[in-house]
Amino acid sequence: MGKCCCLVLVTIVAVLVLGLAIGIPVGMKKAKEKVKNWDPTAVNSACQSTRYPDTCNETFTGDYPRDTNGVMRHSVQSSEKGVNDTLGFMSEFDSSDPVISGAVEVCNEVLVSAREELEAASTALETKDTLGVDTLKDIQAWVSAAMELHTTCIDAFMEVNNVTGSALAKKSAKTDELLSNSLAFINALAQYGNDLLAWRPTGISLPEGFNFTLPNVTLPNIPGFGNRKLLSVEELEMDEGFPGWMDVETRRHLLQAPPKYDVVVAQDGSGNFRTIQAAVDAHKTNTKRLVIYIKAGIYNEQVIVPKKAKFLTLIGDGDRTVLTGDRNVALMKGMTTFKSATLIVSGAGFVGRSFRVQNTAGAEGHQAVAFRGSADNIAFYQVTFDSFQDTLYCHSFRQFYRDCTVFGTVDFIFGNAAAAFQNCKIIAKKSTILGQQNTYTAQGRTDPNQATGLSFQNCVIDGTSDLMASVAQYKSYLGRPWKAYSVCVIMKSEIKGHVDPTGWLPWNTTNFGLYTSYFAEYKNFGLGSAIDNRVQWSHQVGNDKQANYYQANNFIQASEWVSGLDVPLTTAL
Repeated sequence: MGKCCCLVLVTIVAVLVLGLAIGIPVGMKKAKEKVKNWDPTAVNSACQSTRYPDTCNETFTGDYPRDTNGVMRHSVQSSEKGVNDTLGFMSEFDSSDPVISGAVEVCNEVLVSAREELEAASTALETKDTLGVDTLKDIQAWVSAAMELHTTCIDAFMEVNNVTGSALAKKSAKTDELLSNSLAFINALAQYGNDLLAWRPTGISLPEGFNFTLPNVTLPNIPGFGNRKLLSVEELEMDEGFPGWMDVETRRHLLQAPPKYDVVVAQDGSGNFRTIQAAVDAHKTNTKRLVIYIKAGIYNEQVIVPKKAKFLTLIGDGDRTVLTGDRNVALMKGMTTFKSATLIVSGAGFVGRSFRVQNTAGAEGHQAVAFRGSADNIAFYQVTFDSFQDTLYCHSFRQFYRDCTVFGTVDFIFGNAAAAFQNCKIIAKKSTILGQQNTYTAQGRTDPNQATGLSFQNCVIDGTSDLMASVAQYKSYLGRPWKAYSVCVIMKSEIKGHVDPTGWLPWNTTNFGLYTSYFAEYKNFGLGSAIDNRVQWSHQVGNDKQANYYQANNFIQASEWVSGLDVPLTTAL
């Protein structure tokens, strides 16, 4: 990761976002009647629900629609203009300079994607009707992703040239504010309904019953600091190892050997294509489910699933099907973390099943990604991810991982997606760099209004045998804050004894992100799960009702899209 380690001034307002898990509450207040007689103070009042009210008011100095959806659309369109401004800054850089050319390439890609997500959100807001909960969840996911895509551009420059990156960050700061304000509007609409005069900050809301205390800190009585209703979840019934909601046909498909497929990839020429990328390229514009079966073999190629290649499924022969590469930041001039992945997925609705994807650059390569996911509603089932630093890049949007195995050392599950892991084995390795510490996660939420974070349920936090034999020299931690509002929750999982008793690690020697992030555990077990010596800035979730927010069914709305992907899903704690 080109992770920026900067000192952040922790104010009381920032402290209040601790424990935050921004989401669209199912208990959303019924929208009130549209405001018939427009109050000229309404927008100014709504702007007080944002983190940057001055920027918000500047956005509405000219002509704008006089209805709630129109105000939100105007805010989103202003964010899109800000992204275009950042794109314009790219013309000031020499793209032929090998030092920054990779960063320029990243920016051009992610900023165009950010613009497309904002366009989708703007289109969804064109209706005059009251927005439904599902639509609001989608809009929130799209705008959250747009903000992360914009951040990725800055991160790419910071990674290759800190001076240039800092200059770009300063120029594009207003765009970050516009995106943050758009997200604040979305959350306020969900919480308070259509009446702009009723909007309050939602970035300081906490789950119902959450007991939040910090030494020597008193929380002021601020409007919006309160409870959020959570989804009610019925107990999951299991039948033959599958969820009770799964129909007979889906279960039969999962039990088929081999599953049904449309395209075959085989190195020996017995299929339709010899390389995986050739098969993907043949369907680079795709709009319906297409299954690509990859026969056993070692495929030394970078596989990129483009944005227009939607609903692709890659199925392999388990660990006998290997996607491999060695791109890395430390040993390859101009390489960025974003571009280093062996498998990159930008096409929505992607499913990966039964294969291994790895990056063999080793610890000396530093940032060396095995998989990067930059698409909405993607799922992996029985897939192994293996590298050292930065193995699994949960970059953006909503992602689901079931019965997967992830190997790594430093920050090896990271990014700013809303990603849920169920029944996965998360295994730290012994680094070849003497004494290097392991950190399982480094979540990258940059704004308290984003609907992002990492959720682990029924997983095993484990280590390789050689690591277990060298715990004193190679310490392991559950995670650390990559960005100021990191969110990582581990629930009902086994934590092995090699994990340091303090549990979580600061990003650096400052308090960066410690009191504005949310690192939490719930009903874990195993020798490493004892909470007596946990750092004071981590948390224990109080009860099932609170923990259910981070359950995949709620956190990423999994039942709405995973259930049709031939991937098992647990819908309750």
